[in-house]
Amino acid sequence: VFSPGVSGKYAFIDTTRDLNGDTITVGITGHVTDRAGNSSVDVSLQNILLPATPGSIFILNSSATPGDQAHVVPVGLTNFQPLRGVEFLLEFDLDVMTVDSVKSTGRVPFSPFYETTHDSASGVGTLSVLLVDLAGNLIPAASDTMAHIYTSIKANAPSTEMILEMPFAEIAGEDGNPTEVTAKSGTLVIP
Repeated sequence: VFSPGVSGKYAFIDTTRDLNGDTITVGITGHVTDRAGNSSVDVSLQNILLPATPGSIFILNSSATPGDQAHVVPVGLTNFQPLRGVEFLLEFDLDVMTVDSVKSTGRVPFSPFYETTHDSASGVGTLSVLLVDLAGNLIPAASDTMAHIYTSIKANAPSTEMILEMPFAEIAGEDGNPTEVTAKSGTLVIP
């Protein structure tokens, strides 16, 4: 019986070896002790692969007043490996705002492809954004703002805390294959 609280356990992560990929390798060494206090020889379990923390695409909260023009809604990206591209959808209330344009920023130097659709029956607008460099350059690993969504707030916008919903997000790793990512919605506050 392995009892870490009684016999001890030792776990280590070699950061130079383990944090450059999409998994973390952990080695565990331990021993067991019987009731008489006799310890077994150390037993090692090497190369246990744990999934790395997934990246995330997120909308940063912001506030605006009715009638604001060129209000910026920042979009953040956290990734632990270089990426080939990023894609996401953003849903918003057409009674509150419209999307004017999307521009990349920071470590994402290439221009985004984007499209806005309006469903007048439901009152929901959808922004579809794709960030990929056609020359093949990568988005470096980091955590910061990757894009600015320029919006116009309607002059008659009601006082609200509108959820900027991100129902879909996908990233492509260095090899071009999809990689796990977490999509996080944000809030636009109109006082």
